[in-house]
Amino acid sequence: MVAKPLNQVRNEVVLMITKRQGIVVWIKHPKYVKRLRRYGHLIYASRKLKYVLIYVNQEELEEVTEQINRLNFVKRIDLSHKPFVDTVYQKKSPIIEEETDYEIKAFTKKLKLISFSFLFIMWWNQAMLVI
Repeated sequence: MVAKPLNQVRNEVVLMITKRQGIVVWIKHPKYVKRLRRYGHLIYASRKLKYVLIYVNQEELEEVTEQINRLNFVKRIDLSHKPFVDTVYQKKSPIIEEETDYEIKAFTKKLKLISFSFLFIMWWNQAMLVI
């Protein structure tokens, strides 16, 4: 067996992952949950709120939603927007961090001044009561 370079192995693993999307199916009665299992991977079923969360391959999404929508016990279908949301987050820029640090330092300085003034007033009131 010939060893493959690591970058080729990573590319193959990425290609093996199927793109899936969640479907929220609102139903009229919880007894119909079992019938929805055949349309995808059933993740969660709420008996109280009467909805079911199903994951489906994105290639089959339109066909499955049409099939589910035809069922007489389905009220409505909502599609998950998670595959379209950008999940790569960026750090704050150093300029913003410096500004917030400066604001925090200024706030703590004001807070120390206020607390010192308050303590001085309290001491002064006690001193006046003694005299």
